Amino acid sequence: MKTTIIAATLLLASIASANDLSQLYEKAYFLETAKGEREASLKIYREIAATPATDRNQETIIKTLRRMLVLYEASTGEDMQAALAKLNLDFEQGAMAPSNPYPAMWGGGGNGYEIAIDSKEKKNGNHTCRIRQTGQGGFATITGTLEPKLLAGRKVRMSGYLKLDDVSNMAGLWLRADQDNKPAAFYNMADQQLKGSKDWKHYSFELIIPAGVDNINFGALMSGSGTLWIDDINIEFVD
Repeated sequence: MKTTIIAATLLLASIASANDLSQLYEKAYFLETAKGEREASLKIYREIAATPATDRNQETIIKTLRRMLVLYEASTGEDMQAALAKLNLDFEQGAMAPSNPYPAMWGGGGNGYEIAIDSKEKKNGNHTCRIRQTGQGGFATITGTLEPKLLAGRKVRMSGYLKLDDVSNMAGLWLRADQDNKPAAFYNMADQQLKGSKDWKHYSFELIIPAGVDNINFGALMSGSGTLWIDDINIEFVD
């Protein structure tokens, strides 16, 4: 009888421990992905990983070790800047070709819009990017791409200089992360109602990129008529 009671007590304790670890894991995962608090989540993950494994809690411990592996293999700020340096974010690499004024290393586009390197209207250096409506069309974008592992699970700040001339609808910087072909994080400054005519100004916003995203795009956009100039786009980690 006494042996049975002890066994039952140990079983209940192991179940409680497994539940506690599961709750800790969910808390850490929330801090990591929803809040972007990487170090706080790692502290909890380490606590779970140091717990003796049982049949009840080993699944949670394995999940925890996998999350730690993802975080410890996450890219550094140096990795990010090395990747960004190749993308012509200051537009100083100029155009695609002498016959194609589209900015080198950039994608995007939009019916009824001209997207080109501009060497007359400058903020810094010798070139900026210009988006201008030339016909009928709703909006246009310039689009850059980054490897998802560079930003996944991190809080980032995107910034850049913009100048507007008689923009009728809106303009802004934008950043989007997708998972399974659906937006996991997205912001485009639409709520700031940036339009009309404005001289060069530095704009920025912060966005938490969830872990597990499989596609990341960013750039600048303009909707409606008018002209938008862009210069010195940047993305950096927010600790």
